[in-house]
Amino acid sequence: MANQAAARSMSFGIGSMAVAALALVISVAHLGLGPFTPQPPVEKTIAETAVKIKEALKRAVTGEKAPKVEAVRASPFDVDRIIDVVSLVLGASAMALAVIALCLRERSRPAFMGFSLGAGVLLMAFLQWVALIICGAILLAAIIVNLHNLVPS
Repeated sequence: MANQAAARSMSFGIGSMAVAALALVISVAHLGLGPFTPQPPVEKTIAETAVKIKEALKRAVTGEKAPKVEAVRASPFDVDRIIDVVSLVLGASAMALAVIALCLRERSRPAFMGFSLGAGVLLMAFLQWVALIICGAILLAAIIVNLHNLVPS
């Protein structure tokens, strides 16, 4: 009987660890193997951005108004976005399971480990976005610095 009570007293904590580990594996695998959705070449994206900046600069100098542009929306659901959402949901679920384990006064070590792993998955996703924003800002600054090569004298 004591064996069953000991096994039951870690069920949410162990579940939290398992769900967090699955979320971490999915997130790291996606980071290393992704993106799975076809992406346009970086050169094309940079060139298009530089041309748009050049045209906006010409319009600003000549006083023309910007033409109305219709927003083209890509599908909100692609494989990469679904994988990101699944890993975030699993990380948050692991944290919730850990809180439930602590509320039920289960053993604290598995619950703390599951909570920490789940929080790590969420932190990793946040830091990925921060890194992408920093890289985008550096790229935009490089385009602006080199803009004088695009504008004819």
